[in-house]
Amino acid sequence: MKTIALLGGMTPDVTALYYNIINEHIRAQLGQRHSAKIYIYSVNLEEQLQRVQEGKWDEFAAEYISAVQPLASLEQPRVQGVALGAIIAHKVSKQIADALPPVVPFLDVTEFVAKELRRLGITTVGLIGPAVTMTDDSPDFFIGKLKARHGITVLVPDTDAEIQEVNRGMFQEVVRGPAAVTEQTRTMFKEAAWRLVGRGAGALILGSTDLGFVIQEQDLPGVPVLDAAKVHAVGLAEWSITE
Repeated sequence: MKTIALLGGMTPDVTALYYNIINEHIRAQLGQRHSAKIYIYSVNLEEQLQRVQEGKWDEFAAEYISAVQPLASLEQPRVQGVALGAIIAHKVSKQIADALPPVVPFLDVTEFVAKELRRLGITTVGLIGPAVTMTDDSPDFFIGKLKARHGITVLVPDTDAEIQEVNRGMFQEVVRGPAAVTEQTRTMFKEAAWRLVGRGAGALILGSTDLGFVIQEQDLPGVPVLDAAKVHAVGLAEWSITE
């Protein structure tokens, strides 16, 4: 079994979700006495959110790099792969990947989501999440990778007002935990998702690993909902037990 370094969350809810799903999948595949070989680094959510809001991405990346480099040293790596448990944190995925030795791969959430979309035969998807995830289509970030590497068309809310309202729901409510999300905000997310379906999205990607606590498949009948956290965690478990 390969050992994973999981750079957490960013919320503690998602860090725990990843840990539990990875172990549940390994138990289901190998038996109840098996469990994941995993290091977890959990960040201070408030500090990382401040860096996001202030655009201090180098500091944001350094928080993770300083934690993972001792585990992935070229001389004697203690992990065989590194994963980030937050889509927004993949804004700095290239910096983290570049800080790792060649023998330790970065296990990018984008690749696992793209694999699931290929399995479903879907090439046009909708995405809701933090504003930076919805609007930054640079080639090293989530939407840009889906487009450039996998030919997937990604639809996001088409007005600045709607993007900012979704972003408000993310940063003022979702990051505080599922209990903090009001029914009004849940409805707003679902209405935004249905508008994307109306524009041609064949599935919805939850563009934050926390959104799976708020939106489920039953909220969009007939539309596949890709919970990136669950897709990623199952993929990490499979990767860890595959030779």
